[in-house]
Formats: sequence, structure tokens, C-alpha cells
Amino acid sequence: MQSSAAFRFSAIVAPAALLASLLLAPAAPAFGHGEVDEDMLAEFQLHLDDYREDVEHLIEELDPILEAHAAGRDTDAAVAELIEHWEEVAIHAAIETRATVTYPTVWQAVIGLQQAVSGSADDEAVRAAAERVKAALWQGYGAVRLAASQVGQASTAPRADEAPASGPETIQRILADLDAAVAAYGDGELARAEELIHATYMNRFEGLEGDLIARDPDLVSSLEKDFNATLPLLMQEGASMARVNETLAAMRRQLETASGILEDVEQSRSEVF
Repeated sequence: MQSSAAFRFSAIVAPAALLASLLLAPAAPAFGHGEVDEDMLAEFQLHLDDYREDVEHLIEELDPILEAHAAGRDTDAAVAELIEHWEEVAIHAAIETRATVTYPTVWQAVIGLQQAVSGSADDEAVRAAAERVKAALWQGYGAVRLAASQVGQASTAPRADEAPASGPETIQRILADLDAAVAAYGDGELARAEELIHATYMNRFEGLEGDLIARDPDLVSSLEKDFNATLPLLMQEGASMARVNETLAAMRRQLETASGILEDVEQSRSEVF
């Protein structure tokens, strides 16, 4: 994987009222996809040109993918590289922390493209998937710009829940939230289900990433995609409860692994002190 420095990349329009509630988080979380330039993120409002270049470069990768798909060539590796680059660029951290409402939309669009090219989708469907990626990236950038314009203003965004005493306890709360989300989906409450998934990712799982990344970065990256793309996309597509529960079961296994890691981390800390 290229580093952020080596690979420096320098529509859907959400309602203004919704974007106005975006979080202006005071500190940068740890990410499974690479190092975050915390100084840059702390002054993100000064780097809008850099973020625009990130978006433009990511979009430039789409045309070769579409041309290769139209010619019948394999595009799985190219899409995987696009996802890798999306995880590395500075706009990723800016959207995730300063424009959180739009963050799942980008992931869902990128994973949707990956599914389209690896499946039996025709050229028209793949092109439509690529357009969704472009729109989601520009939406995210626009939300970051709006957040930048509000720096210094009081935020009315809801705060994350107070963190519980231990990592394993947080995992149990995450699992309960996911169970509730799937139950809401089963009752036909799609918006409520998506809200629960997004909230538990932002307010609970993100706070655990720092400890987990040190031990198993692939686990963090996989769960990040499941929270922001795989599970919400299944629900949006109207998947059967069997398929949704299958994905939930896979997430549960990964989260239980994460719980074990966090227990070890906390045990190590207690031994030190």
C-alpha cells in the first residue's frame, strides 16, 4: 500500500439543514486505513484545495475502469486499488470526522461499484455505479466545505454517548445496537435501522479503533466497510432477513474477536500500572 505522502491526492446534494448539523470533532480518531495527518485535520478548513484535488484524482481512476470493463477485461484489481487510494487520501479523514453524514454514502457507492464490476452487471449498470461514486465524493467534499465555513460557530450536532468503562463493554453495546437495527429493518423501519448502524459506528466503534488497529488493522478495515457499506446496502436493496442476519452474524464474529483483543489490551495496561 502506498503511503499518504506517496499517494497524495491533494451530484448528490444533501439538504442544507442536514449538513449544517455535521460534527466538528475536536480530535482525530485512529483509522484502519492509514496514518492521519492530525495537524492537517485540526485545520481542515485551510486545506479545501487539497481535498478537491483528492476527489479529482479519485474520479480520474474511474474512466480506465469503465473502459476496461467495456472491453471485457478484468477490473477487480483496479477497483481494489481505487478503494485503497480512497482509504489513504486526506479527504477520507476529513469526510469521516467533519462531514460524518456523508461518510457512509461514499463507502456505499464505492462498494457498490466493486460489486457491479465483480458481478454480472452490464456496462450501463457499471457506469451508473461509477456516477454514484463521483456524486458521493463531491457530496462529501461539499459537506466538508460547509463544515469549514462554520468553524468557530457553536455546533448543535448531537454528542456521542459517554464511553463505558471498558472496550469489551462497548462491544456488547455495539452488538445490542446492531440487533436493534436488524429488528427495526425487519419491522420495515429502514431509516431507523440505518440511523442505529451509523450512530453505533460513529459513537461507539470509532472510539475503539486506536487499540484495535495496533493489533489487527485488517479487522478494523473489514468492520469499517461492514458498518458503512455492506450492512446498510443490503437493507437499502431490500435483502431478505436471512441475508441480513448472515451479515450480522459475520460482524458479530469479528466484533467478538475485537472484544478479545480489547480485553488483552486492557489487561496489559493494568499490569503496567
